[in-house]
Amino acid sequence: MKRMALIAAHEFRELVWRKRFLFTLFSLPLFMLFMVVLTVISVKLTMSTKPVGYVDEAGILDASLPVPLARDEDKIELIPYPDEAAARADLDAGKLQAYYVIAADYPTTRDVRLVYHKRPSSLVQGQFTRFVQVNLLADYPPQVRERIVTSPRVNLQIVGDARAFPNGEPDLGFFVPLILGFAFMMLVLMSANYLMAIVSKEKENRMAEIMLATVRPSELIVGKIIGISGMNLMQVITWTLMGALAWFTLTLSAEVPEAFRSLTLDWPLLLSMLPLAVVSYIAFAAAMAFVGVLMPDVEHGQQVGGFLSLVWALPLWLIVPIVEHPEGPLALALSLVPGASLLTIALRSMGATLPAWQLILALLTNTLCAVFVMWLTVKTFTLGMLRYGQRVRLAEVWSALRARR
Repeated sequence: MKRMALIAAHEFRELVWRKRFLFTLFSLPLFMLFMVVLTVISVKLTMSTKPVGYVDEAGILDASLPVPLARDEDKIELIPYPDEAAARADLDAGKLQAYYVIAADYPTTRDVRLVYHKRPSSLVQGQFTRFVQVNLLADYPPQVRERIVTSPRVNLQIVGDARAFPNGEPDLGFFVPLILGFAFMMLVLMSANYLMAIVSKEKENRMAEIMLATVRPSELIVGKIIGISGMNLMQVITWTLMGALAWFTLTLSAEVPEAFRSLTLDWPLLLSMLPLAVVSYIAFAAAMAFVGVLMPDVEHGQQVGGFLSLVWALPLWLIVPIVEHPEGPLALALSLVPGASLLTIALRSMGATLPAWQLILALLTNTLCAVFVMWLTVKTFTLGMLRYGQRVRLAEVWSALRARR
């Protein structure tokens, strides 16, 4: 165990301190964070805090009536003007961002004009619309006015599903499992080349012979897989923190939809997906390492590894039937296929609540696959560790395994 830890630590340090890895680690999330910050700043700069004027030619507006505001919405000052000439003068002088003109025949024509040099934000238009609505309902009690003007809170309930959405639509937490599933796919694709070249350097410079004099093949293979997995875990944690910071920064913008401001997480589902993600990645790592030790060089391994990656990406090709029929036989079958389980479960979680036995069975199949492929990789490496530049054929591996029974 100690030698395995030393190999894992050495592999981790060697990979992490490469300039290419550090550039990849920080460049993409920093760029995304920069774009989010730039978006928020541009939105804030375009949102003027100047008052908005109005000319009430119909005589229906009372400035003393309160206007209901949405959450985190800043109140825009509404200033009445006796005529349009006075409002236009303040607009040209930069004292107003816009003004409304309520036509004298508004009760019959509903004619309203908005005058501006630069179009005001939707918040301004929404507040003035509610201001007019409150005045049209002035004869009703305040509670009735607020209930009519304020948008209703719709509790969305899916038939046959225990989940509910109090805001009338799924919030950001609804998409978190799917985001984790796609993040896992990115992690798989980015680490494929590292895993296939897991012992290529040692085989090419003949270091494998020296290392195997002091460590067992299983310690070498498992230690290297742990080191590469640690590098990828560091990448995931860094990108997750950057993503959380970007989300928090984005919520500072008043233009962000309400659904993206709230975050309700399905903790039982997320906690069940984490061990599934771990064993699924171990199975993928062992499979890619198996391809690496099976092929004579990395170039040949990349050709086979590309096809192997399709198993983990299989749910993407079948995303439509999985999402439309999350409890169908196809979706259930893919949930139990090692490699395809995690992304399939993430897609199914958008349309149904998955029973616990399916999650447990998916974890079991992926664990058995990971253990078997890891064992097969070690055996194959032992068989072909001295065969430099030669391919180990599957028939030879099978014959060697049968001979040792």
